[in-house]
Amino acid sequence: MADGTHPPTQEFFPPLPANPSVAWPGDLSPPNARDLRTLSLARKLDICAFYTAGCLGTLRIGTHHGHRAWIITDRAGLGAEARRLDGVVLLRYLLAGPAGGPGDG
Repeated sequence: MADGTHPPTQEFFPPLPANPSVAWPGDLSPPNARDLRTLSLARKLDICAFYTAGCLGTLRIGTHHGHRAWIITDRAGLGAEARRLDGVVLLRYLLAGPAGGPGDG
């Protein structure tokens, strides 16, 4: 956020590994300033925490089951959990419960 508006451009983000067990959204991207602000207000955490995760490549934004979602992953991209940006619980995960696995919604 050198200019105070958005995180560094895509070339600073590590590429995602080819992991067939993770269904990455086709529109996966780093969080923009609006995403960071939304997450900070919704989760009641400092915006810098989300900005740092975005810079590390562990926070991504994409469409998950038809909804704009934030996706948190490990540094290697081996696993991920998606949550809707609007704060609504992903219905499929709610119905499946923990047996469906994290991010199964």
